[in-house]
Amino acid sequence: ETLLYIADSAISNDPAGNSHIRRFSVNVDGTLSGGEVFVTTDGIPDGLRADTDGNIWTSAGAGVNIYAPDATWLGRIAFPDAAVTNLTFGGPDHDLLFVTAGKCLYSVRVNARGVFLGTQEAAEQFRRQGGGGKIVNTASIAGKSGFPLFAAYSASKFAVIGLTQAAARALAEDQITVNAFCPGVVTTELWEQLDGEFIEIGETEKPGEALESFGAGILVGRLSTPDDITGLALFLASPDSDYITGQAINVDGGMIFH
Repeated sequence: ETLLYIADSAISNDPAGNSHIRRFSVNVDGTLSGGEVFVTTDGIPDGLRADTDGNIWTSAGAGVNIYAPDATWLGRIAFPDAAVTNLTFGGPDHDLLFVTAGKCLYSVRVNARGVFLGTQEAAEQFRRQGGGGKIVNTASIAGKSGFPLFAAYSASKFAVIGLTQAAARALAEDQITVNAFCPGVVTTELWEQLDGEFIEIGETEKPGEALESFGAGILVGRLSTPDDITGLALFLASPDSDYITGQAINVDGGMIFH
């Protein structure tokens, strides 16, 4: 048996300020036995929480168990051990001098600020859990090599890589690793949209021409698919990458080498 402490239907205090706690023994099969009440002057024990419905939340390993006021087990919520930020906005611009401030700021707000906020939220959760964690950010090869038709987008993705490095240093003492993956040209609905935008600004003349042009220098000889990306993302979120942090890894078929 594993002994857990859970409160009665509501964590209550008597006039003297003592907390009345009900102790249950949690059996191997998940059932509860016991139920004696004891009084503590030290307040509510660590790991005990009561929600507004009177359900009791108890810490148990990498998660919490939830019990109803009558001690019926309601379920379990596992704590996350990895978080992936995936935000992308940006399209081609015919002339750098005509990129509006609004578009530039919007790219930064979505791609950089979004990752910044996601990193903060994930790190705060991992700190509460106290067991470390992994943050994986979506960057781009445009965050390592500026593309003239994607100036605002490139700037925002450079920011993501800088944030990844800064966060890796800031969160190391919490056993939180922070890395990024950098896709190249991935055949998704986004690139179908971009293909049309290239035609609109006069950079290409027919559908598929932009993809063909960008893909011409890929050493492995083909465009990327989402499946090419997921393996690296899962690796960075897994224990196999425990000794890697602060890195931005290309997964682009050999478009760029740094």
